[in-house]
Order: sequence, then structure tokens, then C-alpha cells
Amino acid sequence: RCEAEAKADIAFLDSLGAQVLLRHVRNLFSGMAAGPQAKYDDHGWITAVIAGSAPSSHELLHSGHCCTATLSAGGHDEEPSLGKSEANTANAGSEASSDRSPVVFWGILDLKYDSSLPMEKRVKVLETGDGRSSRFSGYGAAIKETFRKDNKLEETLHRAVLVENKMLTHEFFTEGGYAHIMPKQVCAKRIYTQALAEEIAQELDLHDSDCVVLKLCNRARGAGCIPVR
Repeated sequence: RCEAEAKADIAFLDSLGAQVLLRHVRNLFSGMAAGPQAKYDDHGWITAVIAGSAPSSHELLHSGHCCTATLSAGGHDEEPSLGKSEANTANAGSEASSDRSPVVFWGILDLKYDSSLPMEKRVKVLETGDGRSSRFSGYGAAIKETFRKDNKLEETLHRAVLVENKMLTHEFFTEGGYAHIMPKQVCAKRIYTQALAEEIAQELDLHDSDCVVLKLCNRARGAGCIPVR
């Protein structure tokens, strides 16, 4: 959950002679989406070693060192066998997971993906939306069907103001520590002045070849969007 723990894992693996491929690199799929400002982050760091050089489960168990290991297809550690009572408990858990999970809100994210950028900068969240009002047509139809199959809405939260106002959405993400996955944004009054374009360019640190998209704060589905160079 923190860089100190990740470095301790590396030192432990080095002491066992493991051949390390990745040394505590940030995990883009962590709880904080690998936010550079996050000192603590669930699943925030990844360490990888060459198969065959990694310590066995037995060595990890008796070393007194706490770390989580995921084996690739080349790993040969054997899974511990379950006793009868443990097997019954596992079966009961499997049956319980087949029931639909209660959900209080179902939202969607409008993402932008740019493969030309470094891995940690490719995905940006443009805006949010209420999943109940989204059409999910074509290839997206499977998303809605899967949600209905696995979840059920109960005592739903009303977040219309948050998801429909782009300025509030941006502030909410920023305060939560996710500013690094949001595009730069500036909010201006819908009143034209001769200095408006220059003020926007300065606040966003734009260059001559950059493009911006003008959007209304309280409109969705592309309404009122104007790309400008």
C-alpha cells in the first residue's frame, strides 16, 4: 500500500536471490489510478521476478515477511488442499456470489484514449453520466445486460447535479486525488470578450498547435461542443 512496503519486498526478494524484472513500479490499475501524489494506494506498486527464481509459498510462509504473490502460468507452486469443512464453506460462498449484488448508484464514464502518449497518460475521464439514462446500444448493449444480471439497484443515490455539471465533476475528482486522470479545464462565463481566448490559452498553457473543446457545463451527449484550434 505504500512505496516503503514495495521497497521492503524488493530487499526481501534480493536476499533470496530472486531475479527481479520490475522493481516497485506504479500500478495503473490501483485504487488511486497510480496518482503521483498518493503516498498510500491499494495495489499501488508492482514487483515482478523471473519464473523459477521466485521464492516458493513455503519460503514466504516461514520467512515472516508479508507480501502478496501472483504466479504466472510458468509457476509451479501447488495450491494447498482444502479440508471437508473448508470445502463446504467455499461452496457456500460460491452459491452466495451467484445472487445479484445490491447497488446504490450506477454511473458511467466518458473516456478519452490516446495511444500516442505514455502508458500512464493515455486515459482521461472527460465526464460522468447516470447509467440508468444511457442507451448502451450496439456493442454497448452487453454492458447493460451484464449489469442487470449481476446487480440490483436499491435505495439509489441521486447524483444528478454531480454527474451533469462538468465543473462540479472536475472539482469532485480533483478533491478525491484523481486530478491526474482529468484533462486540464478552465471554467469561464458564457460572455464573449476580446481577451477571452487569450485568457483560456494562458490558463491551459496552450501552444499554437493545440486544440481545445468548448463545452457547456450542464449539457451532455455532445450538446454545445465546439472544437477550437
